[in-house]
Amino acid sequence: MTPRMPGHQENANSIRTELSELLAGMDYCLDWKLQDSDWSAREVVYHLLDTPPGGVPPVIRGIVSGELAEYEIVSDLTNMSPDRSGHDMDQITENIADYFGKMN
Repeated sequence: MTPRMPGHQENANSIRTELSELLAGMDYCLDWKLQDSDWSAREVVYHLLDTPPGGVPPVIRGIVSGELAEYEIVSDLTNMSPDRSGHDMDQITENIADYFGKMN
């Protein structure tokens, strides 16, 4: 573990908590958009979890191990799939927990 690792883990835990708090009670409006060109809360969540492709945890592991020197980020991808479109709040919360669990 690097000397900065505990601080990074604290930051990740703080982000997870804040994201969970922001989503609390939004079950009924996960897919609501003011305009068609806007992103829904669901789209924002899955953009955060899968940008860069596969998410940040494998990128961090690759950088720390020395196996990854660069990675590509493609903007404007919601990373939605038919499965994700049907997830309820419990499933979304589980996806977020799995994502942040991979940060350890």
